[in-house]
Amino acid sequence: MRPSYQEILSKFIVDGAHVFGEILDAASAKNLYEKILQERAFGADIFLTEEEYKSNPQHRGVNPRPGFNFIDKFENELSFVEVDP
Repeated sequence: MRPSYQEILSKFIVDGAHVFGEILDAASAKNLYEKILQERAFGADIFLTEEEYKSNPQHRGVNPRPGFNFIDKFENELSFVEVDP
């Protein structure tokens, strides 16, 4: 049985956190994680320098749109998160 909202909030207030435990399908989460790691290296060079960022015209005068964010590549794999109650 899942704790009520009030129980979660009380625990958060007292402890500063609430551990929900395993709330998503572990196999689906692992699959998504592995696909993300295959798509991009997460080393120290993941961030652009300020100069690199400012010199790229793609980053000027735009709002987020489908396909703009990295996570958009994984729309199908994310469905297990979005439909979970």
